[in-house]
Amino acid sequence: MNASAPTYAEEVNWTRLGKAPCLFLALGYGGTLAALPMLAFQDRENYLGYARHSLLLLGKFFLSGISATIANEPVWLLVNGVLGLMLSPEVVVRLLIFTSACAMSYVMLRRGAERGWGWMLLLLLMPQLVENYTTHITQGCAIAVFLAGWFSVSKFPRWLLLGLAPLIHSSYFVVLALYVMTETMKKLRLAEDVQVAAIVATGAVMSVGFVWAASVLGARQGTEYQDVAGASVSGIGFVFWLLVLLLLFLEGRSLLRRNALAVTALVFYLATYFFLQFTGRIFESMMALAIVAGLQLTSWRRAIFLLLSVSWLIAGWILELTQVRSL
Repeated sequence: MNASAPTYAEEVNWTRLGKAPCLFLALGYGGTLAALPMLAFQDRENYLGYARHSLLLLGKFFLSGISATIANEPVWLLVNGVLGLMLSPEVVVRLLIFTSACAMSYVMLRRGAERGWGWMLLLLLMPQLVENYTTHITQGCAIAVFLAGWFSVSKFPRWLLLGLAPLIHSSYFVVLALYVMTETMKKLRLAEDVQVAAIVATGAVMSVGFVWAASVLGARQGTEYQDVAGASVSGIGFVFWLLVLLLLFLEGRSLLRRNALAVTALVFYLATYFFLQFTGRIFESMMALAIVAGLQLTSWRRAIFLLLSVSWLIAGWILELTQVRSL
């Protein structure tokens, strides 16, 4: 790295935007998403059903055994069930959208890089992020909990929240496994190419065995993802995130080590993109970390990342609006 290059402390200022402005923007973000028409999005009937029947579902899984209970998002079911005893199903769904979207956006804005909180606010409008609070609400709640834990400065809430995330959305079992793997490789000081090879090998194993393991444990994903190969994919996401990964590697080892899990997430996603139907859902659970890493890029690498991200955002919304009009 060039001796005249800015240090990490100079390049990144976690408190550039104060708590009050962050909270104001986060409330607006969460409030807007929560106020959208209830039945205008896919799966809303299912989420209304969670508010009505979650305690019954939780009891059913409990009777099937501890593994089935843990594998089927018990905290999500418990929260829905308790709220459903006090509030109408529609209010429960809107409340979950509001609180989780507020929490996610607040953490992201507070952790935006210097000169980057405005960009962070723009990138929060990426369809892949917004979708977690309009369509994949369970995952959106888990993302909010995970990010709150990930960026916590205290160990107890950090590990408590990280541990709760997979009990809200089961994709975080994979995320935590990748985190343990990443930390192990860092401690062993493995070379970057060896780390990449290990992540690719892990993806290959998971491509073969994930659905079988989910079925054995009684997780609902065992029946949802029977066809793990040959999923219909355009390849556009692959190209975009491959370019982002290359920019991170070009930035240098310091950034890679600071954002090791984001790098692992990108490598795993790219390695399994054409083989695992649900790899996109797993990556969505870590995508926020990749965005934070991208905003830490410097010089021309940062400019390219921002150009790519804005282009990706615009293209994503054009595709979304085109699909809506065709329905």
